[in-house]
Amino acid sequence: MLNVAAFLVVSLLGLVPPTHTRVSCHDESIKRPYHPNTVSVGVLITVSVVIPIIVITALECLLRPVNCPLNGPRESPLRLGLERSRRYSFNLLIGALFTYFTNDLLKILTGEPRPLFWHVCAPNISDDLCKQGLVSVTWENCTNPKDFSPGKVVDTMKSFPSGHARLTSDNVCGINVHLCSPPGLILVWVSWTAFCCVSRVWDNWHHWWDVIAGMLLGATGALLTLQYLAQWFIRDGDMNFLDRGNSNYEMQEKRTSSFSQISTVKLISTNSERENHVEHRQESSQLNDINGIP
Repeated sequence: MLNVAAFLVVSLLGLVPPTHTRVSCHDESIKRPYHPNTVSVGVLITVSVVIPIIVITALECLLRPVNCPLNGPRESPLRLGLERSRRYSFNLLIGALFTYFTNDLLKILTGEPRPLFWHVCAPNISDDLCKQGLVSVTWENCTNPKDFSPGKVVDTMKSFPSGHARLTSDNVCGINVHLCSPPGLILVWVSWTAFCCVSRVWDNWHHWWDVIAGMLLGATGALLTLQYLAQWFIRDGDMNFLDRGNSNYEMQEKRTSSFSQISTVKLISTNSERENHVEHRQESSQLNDINGIP
């Protein structure tokens, strides 16, 4: 158990290196120059994690549950809002951690070099090995001429899939489902996601297919989280209203059914009385004819 926990912590820090990566000395796609991150990890977490939690908390505290009747139970809207936002945020964070570990596991297993791999790692490969085509390289083969940190050197072999794309896609799906309608805020989150994903390519930190895979992983994780953890943000007030609405509907159906039965009985009785009255008049008319009474 402790070994699993230690692995998760080290993986969360991004320090688990791939066993190896296979590179070609003639592959120009991994020899691009190094650029700092346009979207740093701090900015990514702030915009994709902290701000959505603040937005969800504010909306849940300010808005009543959809379709919640005004004469419902009198409870503090602030307390209910904080409770809902805590539950929603916790569910989203659990889903995000699950996709994070899935993402990092794929990085470790695939060991794909980043576009800036050669510039940062500068592997010590002889000309004879280069002539053989694909060469198996580990982080220990890196000469690191620019004196980057060991963690950054290891990270040059963990390109697939993109973690930035995964987190922003996860975030945009979750927050947009929660917002539901305001097009302005939805456009902001979609624009942020697009900007972050594109920046990973132009900064030479990812290939385009890494970004696509990260977006798909994030969207899939978000949908699973919404379905099985967040329950699509259905509020308790909405469910109570629906339950009350269903009960009222059933009572109305019963009343309508009872009314229909009573009306049918009355209608049958009225028709029977009319028929009996008509028959009585016909019999009286026949007796008058026999007796010669006009």
